[in-house]
Amino acid sequence: MPNFRILLALLLLSTSVFAQTDCPELPQGISLVPDVETVHVDDLGSLVIYPYANDSLPQFVDDYFTIFYEFNFADVPPCFDWEYGDIESALYGSELASDSADCCGTFEIPYSVWAYGQTFDECLLTSTITITVECDQPQDCSLIDLAAAAENQSADCVPVCGGAITTVIAPFNDQLEYNWAIDGGAVINTLSNPANVEVQWDTPGEGNILVEMTGPGGTNAMQQCVDIGDAPTAAFSAPTSTCLGSPVQFTSNATVGSDHFWQFGDGETSGAVSPLHEYSASGTYTALLTVTSPLYGAEGEILCTCTSVQRGPLLSASPPCARVTARAIGLRTVAPEPTISGPLRMHRGAP
Repeated sequence: MPNFRILLALLLLSTSVFAQTDCPELPQGISLVPDVETVHVDDLGSLVIYPYANDSLPQFVDDYFTIFYEFNFADVPPCFDWEYGDIESALYGSELASDSADCCGTFEIPYSVWAYGQTFDECLLTSTITITVECDQPQDCSLIDLAAAAENQSADCVPVCGGAITTVIAPFNDQLEYNWAIDGGAVINTLSNPANVEVQWDTPGEGNILVEMTGPGGTNAMQQCVDIGDAPTAAFSAPTSTCLGSPVQFTSNATVGSDHFWQFGDGETSGAVSPLHEYSASGTYTALLTVTSPLYGAEGEILCTCTSVQRGPLLSASPPCARVTARAIGLRTVAPEPTISGPLRMHRGAP
């Protein structure tokens, strides 16, 4: 009886394609079907996927060919675990996943089946497990909608970043006069109408927003308490001129522990703290450093992200610097000390 063997190998890669190799002689009835799941990060610990449950991998083909399975597993992406059980193997979401922001997003896990038979060449079938992990987005620290906050009826104070600018919006009516009072900050600008203002916050601590709206019907007020968090500060030093071909050292003096994003003015970027950068064309450039750090809640959750930006001075990049060649004048040549080579023979001399 001819033997038919399938090697089922899970290939866990960073990229994924769903394709089936052209195998015209492959017996009918063998196929792989993609798995697609969507789950909230809080429920990821209860996620179970049996990738082979919807695949067509029969034990016999045409009541004649016997199929054997051999399973080999590689490492899975973060936030997932395997439970091995041959055809009943399952992919689980990690119970610790909700503690990691790295678990958010879409994960694609390809797997494949190699098929072998006496009547056809080896064939490769490929399928994919796609898992989308949804996460709640942190609150936008740069915007406070007083009407939405009042509708939410939450007693929690709104997080803001110290030193940062927040847009505050109240319901607009052209028949009303608006009087703003800010504790912990100050109104620095009125936007399209007096109901929309920009507030710059002071140092970390407690704050409050109060707006009184006065019109023909009297005066109404809206207010919202705020928690002013400790925001990062962007700062760096760099030379103001350089020669092409010479790396430029950008040194960060920003808040320690903040995430860095550099824009060097020539289209190139870096996420290093204090990067080296080499300009390839003559010109004048302005580097920009953006640093970010999260504000955390009482339970360690990220409330929002604070950002600080620093624009550096103009940096001029010139053609390669000329090499300096020194010419020795009036130097005295000193003969080298003699060296000994070959075998060393010792002679005994007279006393």
